Amino acid sequence: MSALLEWSGCAYSQTYSKCNRTNCQLLLPYFERCQISNSFSEDLYNWQAFLIDFLPLVRRTIQRHGFVLDHIGYYSNALRPWIAARERLAPFVIRRDPRDISRIFVLAPEREAYVEVPYRMVQRPAMTLWEHRESVRRLRQEGAAKVDEAAIFRTMEKMREITQTAAARTKAARRRQARLEAALSATAPQVPRVPAMSPEPPVAEETRFQAIPFDDIEEWEHGR
Repeated sequence: MSALLEWSGCAYSQTYSKCNRTNCQLLLPYFERCQISNSFSEDLYNWQAFLIDFLPLVRRTIQRHGFVLDHIGYYSNALRPWIAARERLAPFVIRRDPRDISRIFVLAPEREAYVEVPYRMVQRPAMTLWEHRESVRRLRQEGAAKVDEAAIFRTMEKMREITQTAAARTKAARRRQARLEAALSATAPQVPRVPAMSPEPPVAEETRFQAIPFDDIEEWEHGR
């Protein structure tokens, strides 16, 4: 939050071409005091509204029970004065964060400030805009006779259960495969390594001998 305040302080200071590290540090205590007291000076930009201004925008008229956006109801006691005067009020500027549509930010018509409005049924879980749209798409694909808030949340919860089950099965499959590989490697027969045999020396060809005649031969007489 402090980094956000510092960035906002720099953005404000740049309006007067005086933004530097010292100016930002000087502005931080002022932002923090304004945040604690929930009040901002008229000459200082509302940093929260500045950030909300970047969220997607829709326009809706206020109903007896608050606002309805894409089949989801939103209500807060802060809306009572507007509900009483709803016949005379123009459509409201409403912004919401696609990452969490459990609340909306309604721009007050009489002042430049946003009012945070939660689900009308606050016990419902937070939901992303993608989950909401996917739930509506599945309901229509299945031929649902009516797409309402209760059906959307039931479908969203089923989708989350399917995702969690698939993730658990994937993890379990990886664990089983790891155990199988470990067991097979542990029980695999150990094949002794045969040392490499040195090549046999080449066999020399058989030496050929020639008979050498005797020089002196003694002759023996028969009967001697």
